Amino acid sequence: MCIARSLAQLHPRWAFGGLVAATAHGLEHQWGLHTDQPIMVISRRHGGVRSDARILRIAAPHEPIVTADGLRVTTMARTVVDCGLLLPFRSALPIMNSALANGVSLNDLFAVCGRMHRDCLPILRLTRYADPRCENGGESLALGTIVELGYMAPLAQMAFVDPETGQRYRVDFAWRLPDGRIIAGELDGRRKYVDVDMTKGRDVDAVVAAERQRQQGLARAGVSDIVRFTFRDAFDRIPLDAKLREHGVPRAR
Repeated sequence: MCIARSLAQLHPRWAFGGLVAATAHGLEHQWGLHTDQPIMVISRRHGGVRSDARILRIAAPHEPIVTADGLRVTTMARTVVDCGLLLPFRSALPIMNSALANGVSLNDLFAVCGRMHRDCLPILRLTRYADPRCENGGESLALGTIVELGYMAPLAQMAFVDPETGQRYRVDFAWRLPDGRIIAGELDGRRKYVDVDMTKGRDVDAVVAAERQRQQGLARAGVSDIVRFTFRDAFDRIPLDAKLREHGVPRAR
């Protein structure tokens, strides 16, 4: 963003797209993506795509430009489409999920694709698996990784009610198997034990006890197994693949 703001001072008529626009709009994505991606600049002239090592210029003479976080950028919908065409599936999915959660519709995305002279098949694949119920970029990345690994796509943020206590529990992911079993997927991390916003003032022992009670409640609600994995497992792919296979998550048909 510092680089983009400096470029905007040097070139006041420039507008930015891609990851700079995603950042300006506040869309979830991995910060590490910025390491290898050039800065996308939207050209108001015809002439296709031109690029060098640091700047990627894309011709979009009729695309509307908005202001977000003090920068001239592409609309949120156009930003999603550009990122979906530039980035791998699992990296683009958090951006799309975040945009859908912020009011962008599938029709908005299809309208952008209709104005472009490009193959938008990657966008159609993203819309097939997009789920704005994912609560953060980590969950969206995990969902994208599960799909890329060839497993059945789970439902996000599914709720279960403990029939004994009436307590309602949500799980990050859930798979309903043809035989009636339900497998839950939980993106775990240290935050639930150390983040005061999540522990609500409880010590570690109390948090662990509550987690045990939650697991028992989910079992009474019909969840037969829980796959627990970390963001690092999803990012590295192989550990997540091993855990999904071990717990019997089915492959996509």
